[in-house]
Amino acid sequence: MVKEGILERYLDALLQGQRQACRGVIEQALQSGTLASSVYLDIIWPIMAEIEKLARAERITPTQEHMATRINRTIVDQLQNKLPHRPSQNKKIVICCAPEELQELGAQILADLFESDGWEVRFLGGGLSNDD
Repeated sequence: MVKEGILERYLDALLQGQRQACRGVIEQALQSGTLASSVYLDIIWPIMAEIEKLARAERITPTQEHMATRINRTIVDQLQNKLPHRPSQNKKIVICCAPEELQELGAQILADLFESDGWEVRFLGGGLSNDD
C-alpha cells in the first residue's frame, strides 16, 4: 500500500526533473514498508500512464515526458535488485517491444517482475524488426 501523497510528490518531482527528489520519494516509500514490487506497480506504472496522458493532452512538453521517462528508468534500474528472487518456476518468457514503440520501460518492468517470480526472462527491448 502506497501512502497518501506519494504519487503527487513523485509526479511533481518528475515533471520538474528533480532526480534526487524522485529517488528520495521512492526511498521513503521503501523505508515505510512498501515492497519494491509495489513501487513498480503502484507508483511507477500509474505515474507512467499519467505522464503519457499528460503528453497526449499536450499538458506537458515532450522534454518533460522524455525526462520523466528517463528518471523512471533510472529508478527501475535501481529497484531491480530490491525485488525478491523466488525459486525457478521452470518457465521461460521473451519480452520485446513493437518496432515502432519508442518506450521500453513498461516491458522492462514486466521483465523484472517475471524474473523476480522465478521465470527465465529474455528481455530484447525495442527496435526489433518484424522478422526477428
